[in-house]
Parts: sequence; structure tokens; C-alpha cells
Amino acid sequence: MATLEEDIALHVEDLESINLINGQSAKVYFTATSAKNKKGEPIDSKVIVTYTLAYTEDGYNYTTYKTGSMQCISEERSSLEIGEIARLSSSSRLTLKVS
Repeated sequence: MATLEEDIALHVEDLESINLINGQSAKVYFTATSAKNKKGEPIDSKVIVTYTLAYTEDGYNYTTYKTGSMQCISEERSSLEIGEIARLSSSSRLTLKVS
């Protein structure tokens, strides 16, 4: 049995660089897509994208230090500025989720 959750999509574009310099501007670009009805039309015109930033000191265990959410238009390219909110002098992991 299919669910609407299976039809929601998130495409994240490759980063220009995986190395950020403290405080340097860096954007993550993505396109979030709403679930579609039987006619292939989006069910919602807007979706919520939630992000989490976490850091690690040992390369294995991560601790969340920043979370947030933003409303995006379905099927429209959006971005999140992470350079300004990333923790200084650490290895960070960004997680994006769409609902």
C-alpha cells in the first residue's frame, strides 16, 4: 500500500565545496516536491523543509546544535544559508527533511 509520504521528494544539489571557512557564506540548494494526486498534480503548493546541523569531535557521534524549518514552494528551487549558522571550527553534518 502506497502512502503520500512515499511520494514526497527532496533533491539536494551538490555543494560547491565540502570545506567551509568559519563564517564564509555557503548555500545549500534544493528542490522539495509535494505528494501528487492520481492526476499527477501536487497536493500542496507549499512544503515544510526542516534542517538539523550537528557536530562531531570523534567522527562518529554527533550532537545537534541547530535546528529550524522553512516553508518552500513545491517544485521550486530553494536555498539554505549554512555558512553563517554552521558551528565554528568543527565537522558538521546537515540533515534536511521535507513534509
